[in-house]
Amino acid sequence: PIRTGSDGAWWMAVNTVILKEYYVDRQVKYFADYVKNYTDMPHLVKLAKGKDGFEMGRFLKATDLAEYADTDNHEWKFCMWDTKANKARVTFGGLGFRYPQRPESKGKWNTLIKDGKTGEDFDAALSLLDVKDDAIDVVIYELDKPEKYKRQVPVKYVETKTEGRVAVTTVFDLTMAQHGVARKGLSGDYLRNYDDDRGFSPAWQEKYTGIGRDTVIQVAREFASNAEVTMGRSMVICGASSNHWYHSNLIYRGFIGALMLTGCEGRNGGGMNHYVGQERLAPFDSWGQLALGLDWSRPPRLQNTPSYWYIHTQQFKYDSAITDYHVVPDKNALEYQHTADYNVRAVKMGWMPWYPQVNKSSFQL
Repeated sequence: PIRTGSDGAWWMAVNTVILKEYYVDRQVKYFADYVKNYTDMPHLVKLAKGKDGFEMGRFLKATDLAEYADTDNHEWKFCMWDTKANKARVTFGGLGFRYPQRPESKGKWNTLIKDGKTGEDFDAALSLLDVKDDAIDVVIYELDKPEKYKRQVPVKYVETKTEGRVAVTTVFDLTMAQHGVARKGLSGDYLRNYDDDRGFSPAWQEKYTGIGRDTVIQVAREFASNAEVTMGRSMVICGASSNHWYHSNLIYRGFIGALMLTGCEGRNGGGMNHYVGQERLAPFDSWGQLALGLDWSRPPRLQNTPSYWYIHTQQFKYDSAITDYHVVPDKNALEYQHTADYNVRAVKMGWMPWYPQVNKSSFQL
């Protein structure tokens, strides 16, 4: 019984448990291989100096490196760290490979870990922890509180064309820092344990979700352990409910993060699945040709199903005035309006048909 709109906090705490127990306490090879090959976790990010210290900057790009700066679309090609050659390499898959301007860039818009210039295979580092040149404090902001934490991340130093020597780390290393998951050799304001009430811990999420920390830990372990033994067959089925909340995109990112960390997306029997109709408008034109026999008759006027069921099941009786949900200026036209009023007005003005219908046009009515 999670508090509405708080799903993001729940999933971020789940991700904290997954990162600690399946990437630090022990390392699941299937998970590590998956995120290395199919996510941006190994990509290199520059650290930028902010007002409070180093912060996450932008991706290291081909344009930063003399070796790759002469390639086409170099602003849109990104890098990973080659553990064997001990250098940053541009890898396949950046958006710059989607629209190649030169023949040598064709056929490289994919997830293969190959050098973007030579096509040579290389071994990308998911984390720089074992190959680091240094460890640097990065400022982590907690958006629901004024606190700022400093947590070390492992870095390599890279010589760039325009900025000289810069520190880079991986998306994975920054993710670990954001979640406060401590690792050997790194100091800073990391979580002491799951009871530490700081960003993304199981204890932290309780005040937002109303769900006990033990439940979060249990679900995270069951979700990840199932994905480990089945190689990615854990699933999240999402309906429309979170779409009705601000920052729903971040709720989605929360559980997609869990699916990615456990190698589930793109696996039969796993991944993210959706079951609502909001996303079905894109193929309507082609579908409508067949479903409605448009080669035989004029297009019918269609009513949206949410309005149909909202009225016919009398769901409107459970809603209150719009002003109960939104503040409006005094004596505004919305001072007392109900969602059902808008349905009625739309039908009266001919914007929307209504079914069942009477034997007169809605315009006449």
